[in-house]
Amino acid sequence: MIMKHFKIYTLFLILISNSSLACIQKLEPINNFDRYSDIFLGEVVAINNIDYIKIRKKYLAKGKNIRKFSDITLPHSVTILVTHTIKGEVAVYNTKKVIISGCGVLIPKIYEEGLFFIEKRRKNKVIPVYKNESKYTKYLIKSFEVRKK
Repeated sequence: MIMKHFKIYTLFLILISNSSLACIQKLEPINNFDRYSDIFLGEVVAINNIDYIKIRKKYLAKGKNIRKFSDITLPHSVTILVTHTIKGEVAVYNTKKVIISGCGVLIPKIYEEGLFFIEKRRKNKVIPVYKNESKYTKYLIKSFEVRKK
């Protein structure tokens, strides 16, 4: 009985320590919006998949036709046309280039609109919440409430 629990516990530790195997929770903004230097609404106007080509070539060279490598989104350079600044110094109607990646982060489509949270510590790291996501309205309302304070 003890050995069975030990094996399950060990397997769990392996799974959580190897991020390439599985995401435990989708990356989302935290409720303390003080963590973010900038919060803005915008539209995705360009996407560059930074690591995909390199990894895809490696798999194709091995004869494997694999396109999805894990549920962790690889880094993407995304250019956003800022349409409304909620917090910070991001200029409206200018473009902002950011990196999106992480657990369960959706890869945007061109012209996709969303709410973007830029962390204070990592200026080019952004957490996106796109307009078609179920929590978009919740985060939009909360961000405007924070702005009023």
